[in-house]
Amino acid sequence: IQSMDETYNFSSTKNSEILYRYCELAISAGDNDRILPITVRFITTQGRMKFVRPLYRLLCKHGHKDLAVEIFLENKDFYHP
Repeated sequence: IQSMDETYNFSSTKNSEILYRYCELAISAGDNDRILPITVRFITTQGRMKFVRPLYRLLCKHGHKDLAVEIFLENKDFYHP
């Protein structure tokens, strides 16, 4: 995951589709130290539930439920269906 990011700079892309897929892959791979700040930045700046809902589910599934709930409650008015 780290090598992919170093080569292609996925973590700093402005393309939501690419960043979403990168976050999804990195969370599933357990790259928590690197991906959690990137994912939080993405789900707090991207309002489309198409992207953020699956990432919240992955965070919960991979042991970050408290973080997911906290971030969601802080930003729930920002999101749209």
